[in-house]
Amino acid sequence: MSPLQVQTFFRLAEAYEDRPYGHFYQVDCSISGELQADGNEWRFVINGGGIATWQDGDTVRHFGCSAKGCEPLLLLPSDGMEPD
Repeated sequence: MSPLQVQTFFRLAEAYEDRPYGHFYQVDCSISGELQADGNEWRFVINGGGIATWQDGDTVRHFGCSAKGCEPLLLLPSDGMEPD
């Protein structure tokens, strides 16, 4: 992902209180990096299934993106975990 694509992902993503594993697929591919937000420097990880985290020390924020705009950024976009 380019820096612009990372920004797009997090702009479209929803914040979750806990890991949203029940709403998204997990794949064996992810991208990680660093970003600045809310006056902190965070380490981020975006999984190819649409789950992401920000971590700064012991503080972790959870995200998930099921927006149409995230589909081209993911390997396995969310379908609400509905069977075919």
